[in-house]
Amino acid sequence: MKTCEESLEILDSYVRETEGLFKRITSYVEKPKLVTFDGGVKFDHESKNSVLACYLKLARVISGLNAMKLFIKNSYFQEAGVLCRTIIDFCDEISFVLDASTESDITAARCFLKDFYQEVSTEQSKGRELNKREHGVGRKKMYAAAGRTFQKYGVGDTHTLQQTGLFRNDLFSNFVHGAYPVVTEMYSLTGEIGLRGSMEKSLLPQWVDQFNLITHKVLIAATRLALEVNQFPLGEAAKLLTREFEAQQDDLWCVS
Repeated sequence: MKTCEESLEILDSYVRETEGLFKRITSYVEKPKLVTFDGGVKFDHESKNSVLACYLKLARVISGLNAMKLFIKNSYFQEAGVLCRTIIDFCDEISFVLDASTESDITAARCFLKDFYQEVSTEQSKGRELNKREHGVGRKKMYAAAGRTFQKYGVGDTHTLQQTGLFRNDLFSNFVHGAYPVVTEMYSLTGEIGLRGSMEKSLLPQWVDQFNLITHKVLIAATRLALEVNQFPLGEAAKLLTREFEAQQDDLWCVS
C-alpha cells in the first residue's frame, strides 16, 4: 500500500494520460465556429450530435478531475465532494447517450440531447437564462447504462452497478446540498470549524480513495467515447490504458 502522496502522484499521471486521450479524440470532433449571437459572439457547432455532447461532457469531467486534485491536496474535502457528484453525473450521461439499448432508452437519450442543445432564448436583467428543460431522464436509467458500459470490460453487473450508483449519488448529493452530516466534518477535534480547508487531516486517505474511484470512472467514460469515434487504434489504446490502471488498484488504496 502506498502513501496518500504517492497514490495522488500516480493518479495524477493517469489524469495526464486521460488528457492526452481527450486530445486525440478532439481530431474526430468538428471544430466550433465563432458566430454572432445576441449582440455578441460565441462558439457554436453546426452538427449537434451525440459524439459532440459526450466530448463536451468529457471536457468538463477531466477539468473537474484537475480541480478535485487541487481541492484534496489543500484539504477542501467538502468542495471535492460537490465535484464528485458532478463528475459522476456527467460520466453516467456519456454512458447513457452512447449505450442506450432499449427503444425507451434510445428515445430518452434523444430527448436528453435535445435538452442539452437547447438555445438560450431569453435575457434577464441580471444575466441569461436557459429554457426550461422539457424532458427529464431518471438517474436509474443513467446508472443502468453505466452498468452496460462497465460490463463491456468484464466488471460487475447492471443491477449491482445501478444500486452502487444510487448510493454514491445520495452520498455526494449531501455535499451538494450542504447536509448536516457532511457539513459537521468541517470541525476539527477541538471543535473549531475550518473555512480554508478541513482542519482534520485524517480525512485525507479516504478522499484520495474517492479520487481513485472517480479517476477510474472518467477513464471508462473516455474509453467509451474513444471506442465510439475510432475503435482501432484509438479505442483499443484507451482500453489498454484503463486495464493498466485497474491492475494497480490494490497498491493505490490508502484506506484498507
